Amino acid sequence: MYSNLNTIPDAFSIEHYTQEEHYKILLEGYDELKISKNRHPKAKLAWLWKKLLLAREQGFGKACHNGLSEIDNKTLATTTDTLHAVHLIWKGLDHMIHVK
Repeated sequence: MYSNLNTIPDAFSIEHYTQEEHYKILLEGYDELKISKNRHPKAKLAWLWKKLLLAREQGFGKACHNGLSEIDNKTLATTTDTLHAVHLIWKGLDHMIHVK
C-alpha cells in the first residue's frame, strides 16, 4: 500500500484469489446469485483500491475518517498482529464516539 507503484497490485484482482479452489467456488456461487454488480467482490476490490489511492494523497487519517492518527492508520494497514489491529480499531471507534 505504501509503494510508489501506480499499477494495481495483483491482490486487488479476482484472478489473484481464484487461484485458491475454495474461493473460486465461492465466487462462482456468488455469480449465480445475480446480486448487484456494485456489490460484487470485483467492484469492492476496485473501490478499496480507489480508497487507498485517496489515502496516499490525503493521508490515511483524513481519508479513512476512522478516529486514528496517521501513524496508527499506517500501523493498522501494515500489521500482521491481529490483536494489535483489533486494539487500533477499538481505539479509533472510541475516539469517534467520545470526541465528536
